[in-house]
Amino acid sequence: MESFFGREQILALLKRRVLDLREGYRQNVALLGGRFFGKTTLLKKFIFELDLDRVIPITLDLENSDFPHFVQTTLTGLLSRFVPAQPLSTLGTLPTLIEAAEPHLPQTIKRIKKIQSLLVTQKWAECYREILDLPQRVAQETDSYCVLIFDEFQNLEEFGFPDVYQELGKNIMTQKRCLYVMASSQEAKAKEILAERLSLLFGNFETIAVEPFDLATTQLLVQERFQGLRIHDDLVHFLQDFTGGQPLYLRLITDELKRLSEAHRQQEIFKPLFLQSIQNVLFDPWGTLSRHFELAVQQISATKGHQLVPSILISLALEKRKLRDLASRVLGRQNDVKLKLNPLLEQGVVCENGGFYYLKDKLFKYWLRFVLQNRRQVLWSKEECQQEFYQTIEKGLGHFLLQRRQDFSSRVLDLLFCFENETFHINGRKYKLPLFQEAVPTKMRKSTGAYFDLIKATAKETDWLIFLQPDSVSENDISAIVKEAKKSSTKGRRKCIVISFEDMEENARIKALQERMWIWHGDELNTLLNLFDKPTIHRES
Repeated sequence: MESFFGREQILALLKRRVLDLREGYRQNVALLGGRFFGKTTLLKKFIFELDLDRVIPITLDLENSDFPHFVQTTLTGLLSRFVPAQPLSTLGTLPTLIEAAEPHLPQTIKRIKKIQSLLVTQKWAECYREILDLPQRVAQETDSYCVLIFDEFQNLEEFGFPDVYQELGKNIMTQKRCLYVMASSQEAKAKEILAERLSLLFGNFETIAVEPFDLATTQLLVQERFQGLRIHDDLVHFLQDFTGGQPLYLRLITDELKRLSEAHRQQEIFKPLFLQSIQNVLFDPWGTLSRHFELAVQQISATKGHQLVPSILISLALEKRKLRDLASRVLGRQNDVKLKLNPLLEQGVVCENGGFYYLKDKLFKYWLRFVLQNRRQVLWSKEECQQEFYQTIEKGLGHFLLQRRQDFSSRVLDLLFCFENETFHINGRKYKLPLFQEAVPTKMRKSTGAYFDLIKATAKETDWLIFLQPDSVSENDISAIVKEAKKSSTKGRRKCIVISFEDMEENARIKALQERMWIWHGDELNTLLNLFDKPTIHRES
């Protein structure tokens, strides 16, 4: 079983849904998350541990798969569930599996032979319909239940069949003995398909976000992987922020850290070894992450007419976030750059928020800026570039630690001066943030005697009060905020933002919404910090 860590809640939910299926209640599931967030590993773990009587898991892998290969792997995976292990010389071959399964599954094998015939005669649209119908037939013949896992399900449309999702939707609604688990790395596109093309009368999907690891999970991962090794919390915090908490990146960097610590016979990882490991995996042309990102850029740029893509990606890494700035840097017309951005947006490589284009993958962005750009310029020798890169990482670590030691209000204050009358969409809501002319941190005394951190800010036509409360906010707190807001307003127009890392009491939330306050939790705040390439803030900070 491939290395697996975390995701216990999602794993438990998937198992619960299978048990529900056997009890007559079906709730299909969609797992959505960026590339390399560990969705496929999670699904493999789920299947590996799915040891339930009369439950048949079937994986339909749609990543980099043409239709004939898709059919062959689906049929092979299905039959291998029913056939004992074969000799190595014939292991896994479809003809062998058909021959071995036919005495036990005559009706299923009859359908499979029909599918093979349709495939050979290239009646692929009919073949597609038959293969979608097959799991229900298997479930009926074996008195079982099927769990169908579509990995990268949005790629179904690349087969080019008419009504590809309509056909799938018909089966989802009628196959009462089949549970559908869909996974996708293209979040925006997947949500559009689920909302518009797979919005079903029965069988709608429960959407589960597969997020990067948070700080607490990263700390547990490091503890597990570094058994017998010591590492300072500061370095773990930096590692989580630097990688964006992506499981693949964390695993590859910690692999290199373990290798170097063994080579140097060190029981504690200090800064020089830590920085060296990052340089090895990210800067060296044959480093695991460097090679990974290089192949990713090649794949993204492979389509004809996409010569501008590497330059666009580097420009985004250099904080050229608006279309006019991108076009200016790559020496292209805005319409041409927009056309190149559209497929990157669809693939989830680039994201857009309020007219801002940005790279969600923090480490990929770092590699584009400090590795690929230097390779394309070829200004220095390899040794000089290595030294420069090491110093860049060291400087980045120092800057991160300096910001991390700042208090909550100082970090929010720093963020406020990044805004220039832009509109952002955060967790389904729209926020327009002005160009702040002044912002001053202060304190506000509550009725309990404790204090809020408070930032009083002014824009052209509006006064702003930003209340910072790491802990939960009560109804009395909101009343105190309302009183302070009325007292502090000088322009007749005021806006209030309440930032808290814990959920508000329900009465407090209702009162805040009645007063037209904006309520931000850690997710909203960190979304904005990520947009402006600033370290995220965690509860204990």
